[in-house]
Amino acid sequence: MNNEKYEKFERVAVPAMKIAMIGVYKELRRLGIEGEDIEDVEQLDLDVERGVCILIHRAGAETPFAIELLLTDGDERGFTALEEKEGDEHKPACGLLMTVTGPGGSFLGQWSPYNFTGQVGTCMPEEIVRRVHLMDHAAIATSVRDKIFQWEAEQAQGRAPRA
Repeated sequence: MNNEKYEKFERVAVPAMKIAMIGVYKELRRLGIEGEDIEDVEQLDLDVERGVCILIHRAGAETPFAIELLLTDGDERGFTALEEKEGDEHKPACGLLMTVTGPGGSFLGQWSPYNFTGQVGTCMPEEIVRRVHLMDHAAIATSVRDKIFQWEAEQAQGRAPRA
């Protein structure tokens, strides 16, 4: 997806994504996990996905834990939108993905509405916002807290984090 097409989704979805991540951040703090403020992520190093991120620095971890809520590029990920049936013009397909990574880039989990179905991509920014509203802030924060504690326990026992 080119920049112009991405901006179509960003204008509508990023404000809702930030509000959702603030909800997750508040829940994490309620659970005793401190982090930095929410950061904008314009472009990640390995691909062209964009979104918002919470960084959590923990004692004993060389790099922070990251919770990223991303707009995914259908062209990059190989999916199209069901709504594309309107003529021959290629409509930009976008999905929503939350990933949690630990220090050193260790993969700790992800969430993506309609993953592995024909509905994972949409060409309607308002649909991405609807999907953001599916997020259960408390459940996500609890899961992230548990993943952080599991990673820390494995480090304390001298075991490498699972990929």
